[in-house]
Amino acid sequence: MKRRILYVGIFLAGALLMGAGGGIALAEYSSFEYLGERVLGQEHMAVTELMAERNPELPFTVRGGGWDQGKVEFVVDDTVPDDRLIFQVEYNDQAITPYIDKELTKLDPEVWEETENWLSQEEVDGTEAAPEGETPAAPEPPVLREDFFLWAYVDNDLTSVWQAKDELLADLKARSFHTYDVSYWGTITVRMSEKAAGDLVNWQAY
Repeated sequence: MKRRILYVGIFLAGALLMGAGGGIALAEYSSFEYLGERVLGQEHMAVTELMAERNPELPFTVRGGGWDQGKVEFVVDDTVPDDRLIFQVEYNDQAITPYIDKELTKLDPEVWEETENWLSQEEVDGTEAAPEGETPAAPEPPVLREDFFLWAYVDNDLTSVWQAKDELLADLKARSFHTYDVSYWGTITVRMSEKAAGDLVNWQAY
């Protein structure tokens, strides 16, 4: 599980300079005992399922858009329709709310510009003017791909920061300190049909 590092070095330096628990001199810093890493927020991990619709005629990717996500696991599940993806997400429900975003990408850079979720009518129907007396050539269809992103709204990041502050003060009074990390994401599994697995172009990328 990846975790976003909570940087408390500035706070620690400030606490040492100002004194904590009756006054700790900066000269005594070398006598502090380092107690290793402490992970905050694991007691708030929850699991949710998110469903996304896909076009079964298009290739697609699944990308971790949120910061510090761990490896995404892809699983073939025959109970999932070809036009659906099921995301099973473990996350810190006191800090973030996960959601799925989808973009439609045009893959030919010489003809089609990358876009998000729309194609203008001019791009779809436009043709070049043909010489007089000739039938205009039909426009080439765009090569399209759907990209699915797992993002998160940050709900209450201050809770974890405040917890780190309390534990840091307790450590200082005990003449010790930890490195603090906050857990935001756990395991992420994407279930899909066998056909969808064949349309997934980044199976080996995560």
